[in-house]
Amino acid sequence: PSPSPGCEEGTMVYRLKMFDSGGDGWQSAVYVLRNASSLAEANEGVVVSSGTLASGSEGFDWLCLADGCYELSVGGGSADSEIGFEFLDEVSTRNCGLSSLPG
Repeated sequence: PSPSPGCEEGTMVYRLKMFDSGGDGWQSAVYVLRNASSLAEANEGVVVSSGTLASGSEGFDWLCLADGCYELSVGGGSADSEIGFEFLDEVSTRNCGLSSLPG
């Protein structure tokens, strides 16, 4: 898709689409993407990226990732029930299924 970032060799571009049903952003909630390739415990991987939907009903972040396992956590705001997201590969045709919400 255009415009998309150029990624370093050995990585692939992904797009994290963020949604908010209230239309007012994620209200202090954030996403944290961790590299979990060699970890047995949740929330212990190296943080690869983090961010938020600052305002509005939708937005996206581009991420360049190497092959591996990742853990995506989303939440921590005052209206987590309004949060939605999709993690898509570079051609945006398949959901990568890396999402989770903290319980």
